[in-house]
Amino acid sequence: MTNGNEGLDRIEQIQESNARAIAALNETMAASLNALAENMNRGFETLTANLNNLTNNVNSLTEDVNRTLARNAILDEIVLDIHQNRQSEQTSTSRDEIMQKLDQILEKLENQ
Repeated sequence: MTNGNEGLDRIEQIQESNARAIAALNETMAASLNALAENMNRGFETLTANLNNLTNNVNSLTEDVNRTLARNAILDEIVLDIHQNRQSEQTSTSRDEIMQKLDQILEKLENQ
């Protein structure tokens, strides 16, 4: 039975070795999973910060566009007013010229 006991001892050694290897593997896997979770958390934090930055930039751009469009609308109104004033001035000048010519004609008629 000596060979039988040696065989059982050898099996027990292999089982203990396997148990140690499995325990070491579990520790390594747990450490790897913890490191992975930490990296993912850092990655999510970075993504969140980048998303917040992008959101702020979009909000700022939107405000700039709205301000620019409002200014453009004001400038359009000013240009339209200037154009209308010029047309009125031209019409007024034309009326004045017509009135002057009529006055000249009347003077000539009166002098005849």
